[in-house]
Amino acid sequence: MNIKVVMVGAGIIGMTTAVRTLETVAHFDVTVVAEHFTPHTTGDVAAGFFF
Repeated sequence: MNIKVVMVGAGIIGMTTAVRTLETVAHFDVTVVAEHFTPHTTGDVAAGFFF
């Protein structure tokens, strides 16, 4: 049985947490919820990512 997990926020911390959770815990279903996703955010450059 898979455990459902919701990550709130699609910034660098939210996405990193979601990916690491999927990599380390095989029986989790991870859903990321955010009001805006890149490139419609102001944190892309602030986090050091240039697209």
